[in-house]
Amino acid sequence: MLRFILVLFTLFLCLSSTPAFCQSSTNSYALGVSSYDALNYQTAILNFDHAEKNHKKNENLFYLRGRSKVHLEQYTEGIEDFNRALALNASHGEAYYWRGFAKHWNNDHFGAIRDYSKAIELNAYKNDAYFLRGLSKSQLEQDKDAIPDFTQAIVYNPYHLTPDGIEV
Repeated sequence: MLRFILVLFTLFLCLSSTPAFCQSSTNSYALGVSSYDALNYQTAILNFDHAEKNHKKNENLFYLRGRSKVHLEQYTEGIEDFNRALALNASHGEAYYWRGFAKHWNNDHFGAIRDYSKAIELNAYKNDAYFLRGLSKSQLEQDKDAIPDFTQAIVYNPYHLTPDGIEV
């Protein structure tokens, strides 16, 4: 009887409240992706948070939520999501790239260099990874080691554009 009352109460809440209350976690994941694509990062994070309940093994949920956090300059939180994505798929080159980016802005240049190196090994955002690895090396005053990375970035893209098409 108690279970029946709970089901009725939940049904009542679903019918009388906002659609967000009743949306499924699968729908939340799709809304998160859609919000991310629309550059609405805060909404994407909220949707991914809701979707996580049923998508604990979806590396792309953690990857896109991490990117959303990085776009909002929440670097430490983004790194945590990239760690979760990489725990599910250690070959996710883009997650290494973006975790390196977050580490760079968190002043963890040694960690950024390791992640950019792994992204390069996995062919993810190669010209940007070389360029940003060079920047991290330069921040550590390893200018001699940075020059080959800058050179490779130029070889891959003489105009040096980022993946988002923004000139650095």
